[in-house]
Amino acid sequence: MQVTVVISASQHRDKSFSGHSYTYQESISVSSAKLKGANVYEVYGTPVDCVLLALSGALFAWSKPLLVIVGVNKGPSCGNDMFSSSAVARARQALISGVPSLSISLNCL
Repeated sequence: MQVTVVISASQHRDKSFSGHSYTYQESISVSSAKLKGANVYEVYGTPVDCVLLALSGALFAWSKPLLVIVGVNKGPSCGNDMFSSSAVARARQALISGVPSLSISLNCL
């Protein structure tokens, strides 16, 4: 099984409550690396940009994934937080794109 990781770059992690926003009419850059056998892509854009790029086929050749897993983030993404959570938005974008998805969050350390 091939594991591919697409993450937001560090300077965009402050957008963790950006909801379902995506980059429009701006450039997005991507860097890649290998980490313990997995292909890792770091996207300089919003968290939803990560899912859009991954599922567009622009980053790598792929077949439709069986599952998209987003998170694991610190803090719960439940109740009203689901409307502003970028983790939930990434899972929602995958589902909108026709791929089953799962968003995971932790309510403790």
